[in-house]
This record gives sequence, C-alpha cells and structure tokens, in this order.
Amino acid sequence: MIHEGILPLWTDLLYGGHPYFAEAQGGFLNPLNFVVALFFEPIAGQNIYNWLSIIIGALGMYLLCRHLSCSREASTFGVLAVVFSSYWIQSHNNITISGALCWIPWVFLCVERWIESPAGTSAIWLAISVSLLIFSGYPQAFHGAIIYMVVSLIPTLSSGYIGSRTNNSLWQYLVSGLTAIAVCIGLSAVQWLPMLELTTWSCRSGGADIMIRVPLSMYLCGFLFTYFDSDVSNLCFGTLGSVFVCFVASLALILKRNHRTIGHMIAVVFLIILGLEYATPVFRYMLKYQIVPGLKYFRIVHLYMGISIIGIGLLSGIAIDNIQRQYGRLENRMQEKLTFFFCGSVLFLIWAGLALWLKLDGFAMITFVSLIAAYIMLMAFMYFNKSKWFGHAVLILIVIEIVFLRISPAPFVDPKQLEKPRLAEHIQADVRNKGYKLMDISDSGSIGFMYPWSPNLTHENRNFISKLCASSNVLWNIPSIDAALALPLARLRLIQPEMKSEILGTISTLPGIRFIDYLGVRYISTNEIYQTVGLEPLIRDGITVLENKLALPRVQTFTRYEMANSADNALRRLKQSQKATLILEPPFNKAAGTKGLPASTVFNEVNALNILSAKLTNDRYRFEVNAAQPAWLFIADANYPGWQARIDGQSTPVYSAQVLGKAILVPFGNHKITIEYKPRSFAIGLYLLLMTLFVLLVIGIRRIYPAKSLFRKQVAHR
Repeated sequence: MIHEGILPLWTDLLYGGHPYFAEAQGGFLNPLNFVVALFFEPIAGQNIYNWLSIIIGALGMYLLCRHLSCSREASTFGVLAVVFSSYWIQSHNNITISGALCWIPWVFLCVERWIESPAGTSAIWLAISVSLLIFSGYPQAFHGAIIYMVVSLIPTLSSGYIGSRTNNSLWQYLVSGLTAIAVCIGLSAVQWLPMLELTTWSCRSGGADIMIRVPLSMYLCGFLFTYFDSDVSNLCFGTLGSVFVCFVASLALILKRNHRTIGHMIAVVFLIILGLEYATPVFRYMLKYQIVPGLKYFRIVHLYMGISIIGIGLLSGIAIDNIQRQYGRLENRMQEKLTFFFCGSVLFLIWAGLALWLKLDGFAMITFVSLIAAYIMLMAFMYFNKSKWFGHAVLILIVIEIVFLRISPAPFVDPKQLEKPRLAEHIQADVRNKGYKLMDISDSGSIGFMYPWSPNLTHENRNFISKLCASSNVLWNIPSIDAALALPLARLRLIQPEMKSEILGTISTLPGIRFIDYLGVRYISTNEIYQTVGLEPLIRDGITVLENKLALPRVQTFTRYEMANSADNALRRLKQSQKATLILEPPFNKAAGTKGLPASTVFNEVNALNILSAKLTNDRYRFEVNAAQPAWLFIADANYPGWQARIDGQSTPVYSAQVLGKAILVPFGNHKITIEYKPRSFAIGLYLLLMTLFVLLVIGIRRIYPAKSLFRKQVAHR
C-alpha cells in the first residue's frame, strides 16, 4: 500500500469486501510496521520485524525494571525472562501479536512514572505509549494492558501513598489521569472509531465463544517446561517455559514489599487466571457475570498470560535486587537469615515438587539443573554474606538455559515456495475483467497451527499457497470471500453455511441464482470433488479446485427486485426465489427511505442497463451508463456504512443487496455514476488526531518559549 499508493480503508480482496483499516490487525498506523514496510521487501521485512519487536520489548522492559530501582543485572534477568519466554518466542508466528506485546512494557513504564509524578508531562507520555499499543493492531493486548494497570493500582489506592507528598494529591492524579485519557482518545481515535464501528456490524457484535479449552496441567507445564518438539508440544501450552524463573520470581513473596510490588503481584495473578480460560472455575464465573468488561468479545484469552509474563519478569528483577540489597548487610542478623532460608526452601520444594509431578517424557535435564543451581547458590551466597553476587549468578544461569532450550535453529524455507503458482496465473486472467472471487472450504487453514519445526510444514505451506487459501490470495490481487481476520461482517457469517451447502449440493437452490453465483464465487478450494451442477474440476500442477461456471461478474444489472427488512429476511427470500431477483434492504441512512421506487418487472431484463465504461478500484467505482428504463446497478462487494453514491453529481441512496452486496437505482437515460467509500468514522478520527497533535504542539511551544525568553533575559542582564 505504501509503494503502490493503495488506500487501506477498504479492500475488495478479502471477505467479499471489507473495511480493512478498521480491522486494526493490519497495524497500518504502527510506526514499526510503517518503517519496515518502507525499507524492506516482505519476506526479509517480517524477519527484521521480529528482531525489532524483541529489541523494543527488551529496552522497554529494562527501563521498567530500572525505574523500580532494580540493579543492572537484575533488570537484565527480567528482560531475558520475558523476551525469551516460550510465549513471546511463539508470538513471532503472528507479527500482529508480537508487534503489540513489545509496546506493553513501555506502557507499564509510563504508568510507573505517572504514579511517581502525576503531572502533565507524565500523563502525555502515558497517552502516547497507550496510543502506540492501540496502533499496533491487536485490541486484546490493549484490553489486557488496561486490566493489568487497573488491578495493579488497587494497593496504591489503599496504601496511603496518594497524598503523602505535596505533588501527588488525589486531585493531581484525577486531573493528570483524565488528561492522559483525553490525549489517548484523541491520538488513537483514527483507529478505534472505525474499529468500534466495525465491531457493531461484525460477527462479534454479540460476543464470541472461547475457541481453545486446554486442561490446567498443560498450562502448568507451559510455565515450568520449554517444548518446541512437535511430538510432545500437545502436552505443554507454551507460556513462561522455566521453573527456575518461576522460583526466582516467587522469592518476591518473602521479601520486603511496597505497594507497587504488591500491585504487580496481584495483577500477575489476575491475568494468569484470565489466561487460563476455562481451566479454572473463577474464569467461568467472571465470564458469566461479565465482571471484566469486554472479555466476552474475544475468541482466545491466553494472550493475558503473555502480558502477565512482563509482571513475572519484573518481580524476578525486584526479588534479585532485594536479595542483593536487603540480605547483603545481614552479617550478624541470623534470625532474618534463618527465616529467609526456611521460606526460600519451602518455595524451592513447592516448585521442584510441582515440576516432578508434572514431569513429561523428553524434558530437558537443564530444567532441573537451573532450578537446583539457583537454590544452592542463593543459600550459599546468603550463608557467606555474598548476596551481592546472586544477580550475576542467576543471570549466567538464565543465559545458559535460554541458549540450550529457547534458541533453536530456525528452519529456513526456499523463497521459491512463494512463487506464483500456475493456478494463480489462470485465475488472474479470468478475474481481471470480471471480478470473480475465491472460496476455501478445505482444511488447508490448519497450517496456521503447525509448529515451525514440523517436517510436513514445507509441503503443507506450498499446498496452502498453491490453493490461494485465505489470505494468501492477496499476494496476487485475487479477490476472496474468505480471510484470516477477526471481524468479518455478521451478514457474511450468515450466508457462509448456505454457500457451503450450495457447493456440496445439499440444498435445492436453482443453479444460476445461488449465493455463489450472485456473489461471483468462481473458484473453490476443497478437499474433494463434488458432483454439483455448474462446478467443474480445474487442475494445475497437481492442485485441484472447483470452477463455478455459473458465477456472475462483480457488476450486474436487475429490473426485477424485492424489498427485505433485514439480512435474515433477505436470506430467506433468496433461498425461496425461483427467478433472477435482486433482494434489497433499506439504506443505512433510514432518512433516504424506500418510497418512489419503480415497479419490479416480472422477469429480469439484464439489457435494460447498458454499461458504456467502467473504472473499478478497491474503494471507488466509476461508470458511464445508458438506461433504457429504470434499473438497478448491483455490485457484488459488501455494503457498509461509508459507501456513498452519486449520479450526475447528485447523491443517491446505496442499498444492501443479495445480503453481501450493494446496489443503486439508476433512472432512465445516460448517466455518470460514482460509488466510493468515505467512512465518517475515519474522517472524525483523523480530525481528532490532528486537533490533538495541534494542541500538544501548542502546549510544547508554550513550555519551551518561556524558557528561551528567560535565558535571553539572563544573558542580557549579565
């Protein structure tokens, strides 16, 4: 889009038409995405992106630990525990998730700075960091970060810290907090307003079911062990991946704690409970009674464990630093040492016992070696009054563990796998003038759940690419009725089962007036060949798809029509129809109404509207037409708020049609027609963004200018 000048607001390549920018997963406003896309080609760019996200996350994590007064070695330990945890490593399979996680330590850093000094500057930096998280493109990461921040503030509110100094009164927190919220809303409005609009029209408008239900033992194994072997990975859900780090972090429980340490402990536990999903009854209770706002809109919630790992890394750094500081000066205070020896030994036995109880076949011996070595060194350093060296020792241990367990040789694949298959060349030639679409009802999408070390990955990947399964079709600008995004329109989900039944031949809809015909579904990826009227096998390079010979082009004309009052009603009418009929729904703008429409003809007269010329882009259609009588111009591209139409410069209503398309009424005569996507949500969001930037610029100038003026006066006085 950067190099070809294509606006990302709408795509005609996914879901039969989709407000791509509103989906947010593209991360179009993420500065990291922009820079990588600007300077690198896609394959190299994705690998570079992964390393950059590690560096950004590591730097933010290091500064967060340092801000809470952790030593350099303790901070470095916290960094390595997080960015080389199993969950963070596996998140690089999905750059939208890894690109979101890397900003969360920066958000938490800005929160801590705001708690320490609730002023305008800290509030603005907090707003900027949260905005970057929103722009990263994974809304659940923002949701989890907000939950973590709110929960971690509970001990601070009850500790007496607020109001303990002249510059941290409750009023200052309220004013600066509201300032941060207002600035964040303004800066990120250009993204969250379109996304909020899409959510209301998407399949998740009423919530979503949790897709993955994993036993508690798998989660616990994921905290204690690291597994990337596909033969045993089904026994372990990758999270922290180190019982040794769990032990070190848990030491924070028996050390001196302040309100912020306690806040992070509570937040970590709360997010782990959420991330465990249905493995605990607590999550079921919270989901049932909506104790956590917004939780019901996500299909998976294990991402919260990825966020909790940041807290675990921070607690590790705090524990190491406290051991170095607090117990390095206890030469003659044996009672405190004995208490620590006892409590530390209990924690060690708990973690060791849990690891032995959950032990899986094929676990790495270094898992226990690290744990035992950490315990022995802790006790030895304490006994010999050398606690100041504990941080260096465990830092060496975690580096060794990471090298042996969590830095596996990456399998590189021949880039020729992404060469254009012959099937794509054939479809491109057919699609170019007709706007036909693909549909996938095969199981090729399961490749997304395969491990990078799977021996079958190369074959399955090439098969996936060759069949042009979603969303690989965008590599060659071939439209599809499918995609791999989170918020497809509810009306698309409504008709997908019907289209699949049409392909299987299990419903009696007449060929030529099926959904797959009206919506131009020309090519179908399947696992087998079905004997359905109009569907013929197409074989290229050993890849077989079904070709729908009765598929209609993207632009069609109708004189026979019926009005429906909803998508469900339109679906029923289309299933019952025995003739070519355009099923319309009222425009999104109810004020446009449906009065004054011409009478429907008995039979559809396809030649009543002659298209003299057409220029089609992803977000704009231009036609010159001649209408022998009033007729409907139908476009098999999803309707959505923001689509506007003009005939000879005069605005005209846009109707939803055939459930997943749009249509306008063309009067008698010669006309010039423009149909384009101009979303109001994006325009308002962009206006708020520019206004917020302007206000921040003015405030910045006003803060800088007095300083310069004072400097000049001092120079003049001297």
